[in-house]
Amino acid sequence: MSNWFKKVIFFTRPFNYLQFKFIKTSPIDLNEASFMSQFILCRGNSHFSEQFSGIKIIRLTPNHTFLWEIGHELFKQLSLVEQLWFLAPHENSDFDTLFTYAQRELYDGKPLEQTQVGKFLLSAIFYVDEMVMWYGNDWQDLTPVFDEKKFMLLLKEGLENSMCEVYLRYYRFQA
Repeated sequence: MSNWFKKVIFFTRPFNYLQFKFIKTSPIDLNEASFMSQFILCRGNSHFSEQFSGIKIIRLTPNHTFLWEIGHELFKQLSLVEQLWFLAPHENSDFDTLFTYAQRELYDGKPLEQTQVGKFLLSAIFYVDEMVMWYGNDWQDLTPVFDEKKFMLLLKEGLENSMCEVYLRYYRFQA
């Protein structure tokens, strides 16, 4: 039997063992595998992030092809896309890692506000103008949120769900 037809389980998240994906073993499409992840894009001030160790702010550039294209679809204007940034534990990792750590901590009884991602996002909602979060390629139908408490509630619900996915578009109200 050809390797083309053999399937392998590809775990996309280290702490959510219920999620897996079948991919062909030959040829392996690494881009396909990398899109099965939780993503975030933020527009606005990121200077508050200096107080958080273990989280790196990464400015969005055309080198981040997938996120750059989504940024253009969601924010339309190049001037807005050029203001976008995302976060990860370090340069060569992704937001999904922070997300699954938070899920594990919630399952262990830790409040969202005490998780690394919870602390960061609780601060971010007062500084960023807009924040979008989605899983995989499902970025078109995000729930709009204008209230900080509602945002944190929906974030927690997504983290507590076995799928560990959040689909939100947060807008900070500016008076």
